[in-house]
Amino acid sequence: MIFGSIVAIFIGRRYDYVFGFNLGSLTDMLPAVVIRKLYKKPTMFWVQDVWPDSVYAYGFKKTKMLSTLLDAFVKFMHHNITAVAISSKGFESKLEPYIKKGLKFNYAPNWADDLDMDMDPIALSKNQKIHFTFAGNVGKVQNLENIINAFCLLPDGYQKKSQLNIIGDGSNLIFLKKLSNNNPNIIFHGKQMREDMAKFYKASDFLIVSLINEPIFSVTVPAKTQTYIAAKKPILAIINGDVADIVNDNSLGVCADPSNVELIKKSFEKCIDMPENEKSKFIINNTKLLETTFNKDSIINNLTSQLVGYND
Repeated sequence: MIFGSIVAIFIGRRYDYVFGFNLGSLTDMLPAVVIRKLYKKPTMFWVQDVWPDSVYAYGFKKTKMLSTLLDAFVKFMHHNITAVAISSKGFESKLEPYIKKGLKFNYAPNWADDLDMDMDPIALSKNQKIHFTFAGNVGKVQNLENIINAFCLLPDGYQKKSQLNIIGDGSNLIFLKKLSNNNPNIIFHGKQMREDMAKFYKASDFLIVSLINEPIFSVTVPAKTQTYIAAKKPILAIINGDVADIVNDNSLGVCADPSNVELIKKSFEKCIDMPENEKSKFIINNTKLLETTFNKDSIINNLTSQLVGYND
C-alpha cells in the first residue's frame, strides 16, 4: 500500500485512465486514489469485496474507534473516484453511504472462466454415483462444516449412491477431515491445478457454492459461481442472498439455507432423486447466461465505456 502509493506519485502522470480491481483489502486501491488526487486522471473501482462489512465478517471486533476509522477511510476512497462498478447487485446498499453524491453504480458481474470442457472427465469413484463437488478455499466461511454434517445425516441408501468431493486446501481442512469421520463417501482431493479442474467439473453431477450465513456474504457472489455456470452443470447453492437469487431466478439448480442442516440434507436428497431431464434444463439455462449476463466481451465493453466516458 505505502510502497505502491509512493511509486504512483512518480509514474501516475503517464497514464490516461486508472482502473482498480479490489479482490481483497480496499487499502490495495490507495495508489489509484493517489494518482486521481495528484493528476486528476479518471479513476474507476470494480468492487469485489465490500469494506467495512467484510472486515467485521472476518473476525475483527466492531469497536467505536475501528468503526470511525474504517468509515472515514472507505468514504475517502469512494469520494475520490469517477466511476464505480459492482460485481454483485447487493453491494449497492452497502456502499451507498460512502459514495459521493451523483456517482452511479454500474453492475458488472465477474465473467466465467474459460474451461476446456472437451477434456476427459476424471474417475471420481469406481462405481457410478451422483457426485457433488465443492472446489475452492477450504476455510470456515465456506460453510463446509454444515455441508458435511448434512451429508452424513443422509440415510445409508442415499449415501451409497452419492459422493461428496471436496477439492482445495485451507485453514479448516484438518478439522473437516476429522468431522467426516472417515466416511467412505466423502473424498478430499486436495489442491488441484487450475487447468485440470474441468476434469472434475465434467465428472460431477452437481457443483456446490456455499458461504456461512452472514449479512456481508448474502450480497457476495463468489467467482466460482460463474465458473460453475461455465462448466454447464447444475448448481447446489447452500447460500443466501444474491447467489441464491441468481440460481433461483435463472433456474440453475437447487438452493438451501446455509444455517439449516436439515434443509441442506433434504437438498442433497432432492438432487440425488432428480431425473435427468430436469438436470438438462439447468444446463440449458447455464448456456443462456453465458451468452448474456456473464458474457466476457459484454462486461469488458461495459467497464471500459464507464471508465473512458468520464469528463472533468
